[in-house]
Amino acid sequence: MPGDLTSALRSASSGLLANQRALDAVANNVANVNTLGYSRKTVRFESRALTGGGAGVDLGPLMRTIDEGLLRSIRTERGALGTLSVQEDYYTRISDLFGSPESDASLSHRLAEFDNAIGSLALAPHDLIEQREAVRRADEVAEALRHSTRTVQSLRADADAAIAQTVDDINGLVARLADLTATIVRDRAVGRETGDAEDQRDRALDRLAERIDIRVFARGGGGIAVLTASGRTLLDGTAAPISHDPVTLVDANTTYAGGNFDAITVGTGATARDITDEIRGGSLAGLIELRDRILPDLQSALDTLAAGLRDSLNEAHNAGLPYPGLTRLDGTRRFTEPAQQTIGFAANEDSRLVLFDSAGNEVRSTSIRALIDGASATVANLVQQIDGWLGTDGGATIVDGAVQIRVSAGGRALGIRDEAEAAPASHRQPASIAFDADADGQTDETVAGFSSFFGLNDLFVDEARIAAQASAVIATDFTASPATLTVRNAAGVLGAPVAIAAGDDLSTIAAKISAATGLETDLVPDGSGVRLRLTAPGGAAFTLTENPGAGDSLLEDLNLAPSSAGLAGRIAVRADIAAAPQLLSRGAIQWDPGQGAAGGYRTGVADKTTVDALAAAMSGSTAFPASGTLGAVETTLGGYATTILGDVAGRTSGHTALAQERGELVGSLQAKSDNLRGVNLDEEMADLMVFEQAYAASARVFGVVNDMFDTLERMLD
Repeated sequence: MPGDLTSALRSASSGLLANQRALDAVANNVANVNTLGYSRKTVRFESRALTGGGAGVDLGPLMRTIDEGLLRSIRTERGALGTLSVQEDYYTRISDLFGSPESDASLSHRLAEFDNAIGSLALAPHDLIEQREAVRRADEVAEALRHSTRTVQSLRADADAAIAQTVDDINGLVARLADLTATIVRDRAVGRETGDAEDQRDRALDRLAERIDIRVFARGGGGIAVLTASGRTLLDGTAAPISHDPVTLVDANTTYAGGNFDAITVGTGATARDITDEIRGGSLAGLIELRDRILPDLQSALDTLAAGLRDSLNEAHNAGLPYPGLTRLDGTRRFTEPAQQTIGFAANEDSRLVLFDSAGNEVRSTSIRALIDGASATVANLVQQIDGWLGTDGGATIVDGAVQIRVSAGGRALGIRDEAEAAPASHRQPASIAFDADADGQTDETVAGFSSFFGLNDLFVDEARIAAQASAVIATDFTASPATLTVRNAAGVLGAPVAIAAGDDLSTIAAKISAATGLETDLVPDGSGVRLRLTAPGGAAFTLTENPGAGDSLLEDLNLAPSSAGLAGRIAVRADIAAAPQLLSRGAIQWDPGQGAAGGYRTGVADKTTVDALAAAMSGSTAFPASGTLGAVETTLGGYATTILGDVAGRTSGHTALAQERGELVGSLQAKSDNLRGVNLDEEMADLMVFEQAYAASARVFGVVNDMFDTLERMLD
């Protein structure tokens, strides 16, 4: 009998202890009813058996009320939302930068104001006020492009700095996860409760998922392994550190593909791996996309607009002259080997040099064909002949590879007129200049206009620091036709000829060029394709040619040309025109049959021929190649600017809608999880009553057993 009473006492004691712990669990649940990320803990009673009979009750480990599958889904969606959320501020700043088409600060409005100023100048080409207004508006367009570029590159620098900060956050979270996991494994091994520590670990995993795409796998004893979606280990027993160093200066030529941005690596030493291109979710992915795709695509569109503006207006501006002419002509095309490189005229076309007096009347003139004694000559020989013809009135030379012409005699000015034939008074039309860049007797480039070819009277200039060349946007699956490429610089042939085989892809082409010539070659993402970019060490000028006579067409297929990367950040009105607006080309050289005995050339103060040509360049269609997210299109300069603005507005609106949709999805999933794992006070109060009654009942058993022991003692007495 005493043994039975003792067993009853022990059973009642186990009931007291079990229900006390259950009451503790309820109290903890109620206390954490508003704690973010807390999961409700439920008790599990287990009957205790001894030699086949009941011996009271045990309380198993507290159970967390969670759905692991739902948590995985939430983390995946949090990663996608993190990508969109981190980009929201950047899209807002981009939208503020470009504004709406009707905004006074928008590019399209600036171009419209420039167009209006040219129209006003056409009504009074001799009016200095109208000349100043036209130049001022041109400068405003250039400044708007430069400001846009500065802002875009500043945003890229901000994104790179944010990547470094996010990497630090990830390292901190992974270290926190490592500590929590070690605690959970240790406590489980000795039978301690780990529910609250697991809640803390879940919250850390949620924050980590917002920053980088992760996958979580359970290990024995409460351990976990955390990997990126691509399979790179972040945590498995020990933490694998991620590293990234931000750059200090970012411009349009700063690219991850070119090695200018530091890679994001996981691991240390020989085990470190670059995961930059593998990251697909979280704020880290959003920042990488901003830095390497979204903002560069926008810069590419700006550079395409700047190139269209420069080329269209410079062609018209070079065909004209201010009244009565020019005294300073600084070419913008730089030649690597002017003593070997040649230019030639097509058919009977020619260009004429005319020296004017202060009233705009011809003093003397000559055709270029007559100077060079034929249809072609080396650039050096051409410049030498021009220098000899000018005599005491001026001179011509080559400085840093560019042609410079000066008229030094007082009351004299120079003009250049393209004509259909060499004879004086021939019809005025752009001359086709054939350029042989490698002196192999074959034309490598054809340009309309003698002055335009040399860039002797440009309106917009580009002071590029490096002489890079780049292809058009090429599909990533491009394959080459066979060709032999030759690279030359001021010292002659650079390296060895490059043999490109049929079927070579862009990576192979880039590798072959780099290996044979020493040029730096990069495949820079642009929109849906890539650009092949070539740069000589130190940024020196070079030429890249093929053999068209042998059927080579690779360079034509790639549309390789001087790179316009960052042009929008460098474009400017020519300094002397900005300082003296009267140097703006307004008229053109005209033939006057009544001048002298046989007629002569002249310029007129009220001639608006070139102003009309500038207006036509502004309002006419320009072919813009594919760049960024914009496809190839033929439209006006203003129309292309409006297209950029529309693209920015559309992408911003679409991003906002997508972020809202993703946020609602995450909110819905989170609400479902919270309903499951969160504390319900009604349920806790119901459990509280049940455990309280059970505790009281166990206590009552103690009283009954105590009475029975008292009875037993009296019987023994």
